[in-house]
Amino acid sequence: MSVRRAGNAAHMLLGCALAIIALTATCALSRVRASLRYDLEGGDQALRIELRLLFGLWHRHWRVPEAGGRIPVSAPGRLGRAVQRQTVPGRRPEDPRPGLGASPAWRGLDQLRGRVRLETLAVGVELGVGDPALTALGVGAAHALLGAACAALPAYFRTERLRPAVVVRPNYGPQALLRARLDCLASTPLLHLALALAAAVLASRRAARG
Repeated sequence: MSVRRAGNAAHMLLGCALAIIALTATCALSRVRASLRYDLEGGDQALRIELRLLFGLWHRHWRVPEAGGRIPVSAPGRLGRAVQRQTVPGRRPEDPRPGLGASPAWRGLDQLRGRVRLETLAVGVELGVGDPALTALGVGAAHALLGAACAALPAYFRTERLRPAVVVRPNYGPQALLRARLDCLASTPLLHLALALAAAVLASRRAARG
């Protein structure tokens, strides 16, 4: 009887070990893919985020703001706070109280710095200021600004195979106009995302207790 029990215990331990190995392999091999679309028009902005993991078996998407409206660019920080409320667990994830350091979402993003591969990036801008000469100057400035932003990407992302597609079109109409759309696809190992989420949740709970 004792031999049988010992054999059952050994089988259970072996099964647990195999399960742990399988889970570890899944975390190591599975990559999380996130797509983001940002739209700006007429001074109002909106954001759509889609997350896929476990080889595409699980996915979720968010739209900011949720109700289908838009957030004015003239409200600094409102878009970031809305993203944190919808994507970071916790009672007050956007609360950067004095002494608590960075907000939870920024703690999670900092954990991912240098660990995310940016696979595609497309930026389209249409710009007009109501005067042809000033519009041409504005288009040149926009090209320079976007070029500088693309040059800074390797400081935050892995960009070995990235070929950014950046287009800035002038609009020579009589009215001022600014439209912009950004589409990107990024990926990272599931384990890195889990660590970033843990950092964000811990920061969120600390903010809630503060």
